[in-house]
Amino acid sequence: MIEEKKYKIGNKNINICLLTDLHYDNKYDLNIFNKIIDSIKENKPNFICLVGDIIDYGNLVCEKEIVKLKDFIKELSTLGQVIISLGNHD
Repeated sequence: MIEEKKYKIGNKNINICLLTDLHYDNKYDLNIFNKIIDSIKENKPNFICLVGDIIDYGNLVCEKEIVKLKDFIKELSTLGQVIISLGNHD
């Protein structure tokens, strides 16, 4: 699910995109990546934060599928500064 919320905190003009619990696996719907990219392009965040559970149990994702996730993260890095933290599934 993609949900957009906007909050104004103080007088700083900083836009942050927070992505959590993608749970990427071999059967992941790649259209979700396209929707996320489109939303990020529209909102133009300064920072894109991937805050855990990016992969749904890394040992279950084959190498050719990981390339698609890496490409997604590379594309994110062209749209803003990317910050990644791991979750308990990663």
